[in-house]
Amino acid sequence: VKLEYTLDGSIWALMPETYGVANDGIVANNYDGVQNGSLGWTLGTTRSTSAKVRMSDPANVDSLLTPSLAFKIRGDLDLTAPNGGQAWEVMTYNPIKWKKKGNIATVKLQYTKDSAAVPVVWEALPDGESPARDTQNIDVSGPPDVNGEYSFNWKIPDAAGITTTKARIRVVDASDSTVLDSSVGDFTIKGRVDLTAPNGGATYGVGSNLSITGSVFGPISTVRVRYSDNDGLSYLNLPTGCGDINGDVTVAVDRTFTCTWTLPDKIGSSLKVQTCDVANSTVCDTSTSAFFVKGTVTIS
Repeated sequence: VKLEYTLDGSIWALMPETYGVANDGIVANNYDGVQNGSLGWTLGTTRSTSAKVRMSDPANVDSLLTPSLAFKIRGDLDLTAPNGGQAWEVMTYNPIKWKKKGNIATVKLQYTKDSAAVPVVWEALPDGESPARDTQNIDVSGPPDVNGEYSFNWKIPDAAGITTTKARIRVVDASDSTVLDSSVGDFTIKGRVDLTAPNGGATYGVGSNLSITGSVFGPISTVRVRYSDNDGLSYLNLPTGCGDINGDVTVAVDRTFTCTWTLPDKIGSSLKVQTCDVANSTVCDTSTSAFFVKGTVTIS
């Protein structure tokens, strides 16, 4: 039989095949070993909503059979990251990656903050850059990267309610909402603490006042301040000053925190400060490098 196909309902082309003369559309009626016959068709990249197939006897031009009913050839999307287990902080950049099949030109990125909800609510992915980038019209008409992937470097916005332990991302064909793929597992979006000072390198005297300052992103209301005397291998509660008895400091309305630590008689060259979200001890920031405390002498 002779096999032909059309993608637009009017222009017919020979079915690609490797039987006999390759790509002439002609295959044996028992090509697959049975009398009824079948042929695997490797689709190209062009999508269609009006594709059809027809067949005829190659020795009889009048033997053309009625074409099949129109069928759809659609693209395919495969989200490769994030796929669960990640912990991303507010106001940081994180890669969203996917692959495509077919000539998909534009995609939308969506996210849910509760993958266990029934039904799951998907929203347009918000962007933290200023001005915000359009995540609903991402151009993928060009070639992918060396790994065959497309990507969007997402800056998570500091928006109310964005933190969650049940986040998932999905990528959707902008021209066909039935073509999509989503994360296979949950990831976490959490707040962020930025310690501004001390960040290492400076030298202070015993008994002097050290300002500990920083800022937070996300729903963080209190930070706990601790210190290390072994270059960050372990941390201790502050022995004097700075916050309450636990070293807890309330975050101000402008999302900053500050306290003053009166340095104890703990002379050393490997001291660091750590600040953590009281509600989530995995959200921390630490002095970039160690600072120094030296003794002081008073002459009277």
